[in-house]
Amino acid sequence: GGPPATLEFEGLPAGFSLSFVKWAPSGGKLAFMARPGDDPSAQYQLWLGVCTGGSVTAQQLLPGSRFNAVTGPPFAWSKDGTKLLVKIVPPTLGELPAAPPAPPGPTIQDNSDGEATAARTYQDMISSPHDELLFAHCSTAALQLLDVDAGSAVGIGPSDGMMLRGSH
Repeated sequence: GGPPATLEFEGLPAGFSLSFVKWAPSGGKLAFMARPGDDPSAQYQLWLGVCTGGSVTAQQLLPGSRFNAVTGPPFAWSKDGTKLLVKIVPPTLGELPAAPPAPPGPTIQDNSDGEATAARTYQDMISSPHDELLFAHCSTAALQLLDVDAGSAVGIGPSDGMMLRGSH
């Protein structure tokens, strides 16, 4: 009895590397991100795998979309396993904000109170107004609710995206 130790993927091109593999809560389906393993600059693609017998039939979802994983996984399953909430990069987002030609002034950090803390603070992650613009740009996503059986998607929220500050 029991499921096979490994399942063969049918329909997924050879040599793809997988990430963010998540089973549907209802079982029988999994969603994952994939990209050609030999090209680190290639865009990740969203795929659905449907398990039947000893194999998984894979199909690409939302082809041509770019996905946003800056603030957490690029998708999440609905509780019933029929839909995916997907974070895409809005096509209207444009290029990264250009760096200013010269710094507006010195960066000053003050720790004069000298209070020790055990918490990790990551205080140097965003250190300039330009860093704030970059973070806002890179964490902007448009949400799509994708019915995996019908293959249809509807936008949720503004089509030009919104800044996401945490995982969904």
